Amino acid sequence: MFVILSVNSTAFFLFQLQNTFLFYLCLFICIGVEIYMFCCHGGRASPQNYICLGLFTLAEAYIVSFVSSITGKESGNSVVLLAGIYTLGT
Repeated sequence: MFVILSVNSTAFFLFQLQNTFLFYLCLFICIGVEIYMFCCHGGRASPQNYICLGLFTLAEAYIVSFVSSITGKESGNSVVLLAGIYTLGT
């Protein structure tokens, strides 16, 4: 969803370019959630693991959309198209 929005929407692409701190924030959230879930036992209990997985999924989706929009605009969206074909083909 985020990838389609970032590749096709110029406004969202410009928002991502102007707010690169969100990329680094999401990267920090992903690493922090992974460390919490792997190293602490709190990430294995029922309500905490759902919250952690939700945060991780949203942060990772934003990271993937940021990278795909940057590489997509440079290469004419061929990289994003090939990634989609490879994903659906396997």
